[in-house]
Amino acid sequence: MKSEKGREIVHALAKSADGINWQAWSPQAIADARANGKTVLVDFTASWCVTCNAIIKPALENDSVTAKLKDLGAVTLLADYTRTPQEMTDEISKYGGAGVPLVLDRYLQPTDFVRLQEVSAIISLPDAVTHQLRAANASLVIGGRNLHLWKKKSFTGDDPEVLSNTTLTGTVQYATTEEFTVPQPRRWLVRLNLTF
Repeated sequence: MKSEKGREIVHALAKSADGINWQAWSPQAIADARANGKTVLVDFTASWCVTCNAIIKPALENDSVTAKLKDLGAVTLLADYTRTPQEMTDEISKYGGAGVPLVLDRYLQPTDFVRLQEVSAIISLPDAVTHQLRAANASLVIGGRNLHLWKKKSFTGDDPEVLSNTTLTGTVQYATTEEFTVPQPRRWLVRLNLTF
């Protein structure tokens, strides 16, 4: 049964966040939304959480966020952590959190990935070239970074690492969607190493 405080918070946010239709959080609500292929946003909040009310709430009330949620047809779930129920504590810890605020968006999906982060080769230059450069040793480094990303097919975003950095850093979170982030760029490099 949902607590009276939970009803108050859902009602307050439903009124203040214009156009956002908040529903009470539950594991079943998430499962139902995901089964229907819906975008999901979950706000774990509490009446005593200053950051929740001073930063997260205004961010969610932002016109561009509200419009985006409407455009996505998102299911928006509010998790009342005021009385620190164990079920919510367990859910928060699954995402690396220790408490509120915690905002989870549609990236309630597998973010496991393998990245070919860097490949490089070191070429030692001939002695004649080294002497011309008046160096004791000379080498050329050729390489590339962020060359390829393998991710689970069920992950619909561009880069799981970008999203995980926004939600698991332990710092204040802001409502984010993949449309407001960019994948890490691929980089090529050539470096000349000289020892004198």
